[in-house]
Amino acid sequence: MQVYTNEIRKFSILESGGTLTVQNYSAAQDTANLHRRDYNMLAQRFPNGESGFTVFSGVFQVGQDLPWLNTVDVRPAGHTVRPGFNQYLNQYHSAKAAVWDSTANTMHSIFFGGLSRYTLDTITNTLLDDPNVPFVRTISMITRFANDSMVEYKMPVEMPVLTGSSAEFIPVITTDDEMIRLNSIPPVKTLIGSIVGGIESTLPNIFFINTGVESFASTRIFKVYIVKDNTTGILSNPTPDEALSVKYFQIRLMLM
Repeated sequence: MQVYTNEIRKFSILESGGTLTVQNYSAAQDTANLHRRDYNMLAQRFPNGESGFTVFSGVFQVGQDLPWLNTVDVRPAGHTVRPGFNQYLNQYHSAKAAVWDSTANTMHSIFFGGLSRYTLDTITNTLLDDPNVPFVRTISMITRFANDSMVEYKMPVEMPVLTGSSAEFIPVITTDDEMIRLNSIPPVKTLIGSIVGGIESTLPNIFFINTGVESFASTRIFKVYIVKDNTTGILSNPTPDEALSVKYFQIRLMLM
């Protein structure tokens, strides 16, 4: 039996003399939209300057064993489902990173591998649907622009094997809001962190077979680099199509 809280809980922790106490506790319940678990949640800087979080995808929808596709923004005043946007290329907890571009007022959320119902056929530019939600090698990014529009696209690089699910991204540059500052990164290949742990699978779909060791705890550690694009510069107010063609930065992986 699985019990979902269907809640967002907010509180502060006070330390005094070695004793911890919980204060300012509140809970917002939403059985229609917060009935989800094993999602990725990333810190966000919204276009109006507010700091908050976005709850991405997750499992499972009410009444059916399929992942959510919509996302939920969590702001100081409360939470709202993002209208008119679906996340197709990642639906389960995985290594992820938040990258903030203050010059363009643009927020990038990057997802490394994991599980996904959909993969992108880059030749036909169409989504391929597998409701079994297999392991994937996809590295995807969701960009929130200054006009508050959001676009998801597949990065050119992929994970070298079927891994990333339940892994963690550990940044080398830490900030209080857990966001990497793109404008502080020099125009060279810059190490931003490492991907550690998680599940590695031998096949995309292993949940209905039991013939051997189909999945195992990954022993790989990946260094993650950002390479900024020097040739095009930064557009002040890019359209989604421009963002896809300009590629503000590249992600590169290196096995440690």
